[in-house]
Amino acid sequence: MKKYLFVTVGVLFFFFAFGLYKVKERKEELNNLEKPKMVPYTVSLIKPQKGKLKAFTTFRAKYEPIHKGVLAPKTSGIVQKLSVREGDTFKRGEVLAVVDPTDLKAQLNTLTAKAQALEVALGAAKLFYETQKSIYERNLKLYETGGISKEELQLSESSLKRAEAQYMQTLAELKSVKAQIEELKHNLENYSKIKAPYDGVIRTIYAKEGSFVPAGKPVLEIENTDLYRLVASIPTDVKVGKTALVEVGDKKYTLEVDKVLPSAQNGLKKVVIYTKRLNIPSESWVNVKIETGECKGYTVPSSALLYLDGGTYLVNEKKKLIPVKVEFLSGNSACVTGKIPPEERFIVAGQFRLRQIALYKYPIRVKGK
Repeated sequence: MKKYLFVTVGVLFFFFAFGLYKVKERKEELNNLEKPKMVPYTVSLIKPQKGKLKAFTTFRAKYEPIHKGVLAPKTSGIVQKLSVREGDTFKRGEVLAVVDPTDLKAQLNTLTAKAQALEVALGAAKLFYETQKSIYERNLKLYETGGISKEELQLSESSLKRAEAQYMQTLAELKSVKAQIEELKHNLENYSKIKAPYDGVIRTIYAKEGSFVPAGKPVLEIENTDLYRLVASIPTDVKVGKTALVEVGDKKYTLEVDKVLPSAQNGLKKVVIYTKRLNIPSESWVNVKIETGECKGYTVPSSALLYLDGGTYLVNEKKKLIPVKVEFLSGNSACVTGKIPPEERFIVAGQFRLRQIALYKYPIRVKGK
């Protein structure tokens, strides 16, 4: 039994000794290996620019035309023709739709018939007047020769005056009706055509060709394309500058804030920015960057800032930390203040690399060198 115990212990000792030997051998191999070289970070160097930097805050703004409205016929009728479709542009004075003026035509027919009746009545009144005039002239001669009495002459004169008054009244009424007919004919020409009051675009078509529309009911909704505005609602305590930036597709627009209006709704104020027509649908919403502050200090890329528990720093090319105060960030730039040497150059590398460079002295290589 003791023999087997000694054999087992001996085998275990052998394996243990062999393991120690292999570990020692591996350590020696690792010690003999060449230490890996640290690949330097490629960085940029900048000199902070002293001056002013504007801060911009993004808000949602509604894009809408300054002038818009509806076009309606001045008289009831059938829509005979629509010359445009929704989205079409037009010029001032262009005929957009034609409405058959049913009411005006009915009025014209009535007045024409009345004028014809008055023509007949005028002829009869004229004949009666001329007859009474002849009778009076004859009676006047008879009276002068003593053929009739004064009373008979006076009766003849009264009949003449009544006939003349009837004739003049009928003539005046006929002239009035003819004037109304001419006005109606003019209105038929103008009221039947719905013309554009300004250059613009068709927003909505409310009536179809062949449909009946009463007077005053909208047929088209239009908007003027000369000038638009962006309206943003922002907190009342936010300072608003004069500049606004808008991006539409690959185009960037620098605009000017026109006015700031107080609003009782939700404690917000409205910022109005005028603009020319943009390549977006009207009544849509777009992001607009509005100037909300200005800083006097040094402008640096935001990727040159190192944020540590003890503060915010710039890292110079000697890997020394220079404390700064960030006044605000605007896009990829930052406005900072502090004791910054005017000729000092600072590393731009991003947060992680700046930490490695400043705290662990990681090697660097300046881009372009």
